[in-house]
Amino acid sequence: MATTNVYLDTRRQLQSGEYPIYLRVTKARKSSYVSLGFSCKKELWDDINNLPKKRHPLYKEITIAIEKAKLEANREILNMHNDDQ
Repeated sequence: MATTNVYLDTRRQLQSGEYPIYLRVTKARKSSYVSLGFSCKKELWDDINNLPKKRHPLYKEITIAIEKAKLEANREILNMHNDDQ
C-alpha cells in the first residue's frame, strides 16, 4: 500500500529565501512528488508534525491545503487499490 507524507524541500531554495512544500507519495519504494504551491522558511516549519508553525502568516491556508491534498491522494490510492482487487 502507498503512503503519503508532506515535507519541506530544503534542497531547493527559492529566490525569496523560502523552500517549497511537497506531498510525497511512495509505493513499492518509488516516490512521486507533488508541489502544493506553497513555500515556507526553515524557521517557520515544524519538522516533527510536518506542518508550518502557528506563527506562519499563511498557517491556516497551508494547513488546509495540506490536509486536502493528503485526503485526495489517499482517496486515489484507495481507488487504485480497490481496482486491483
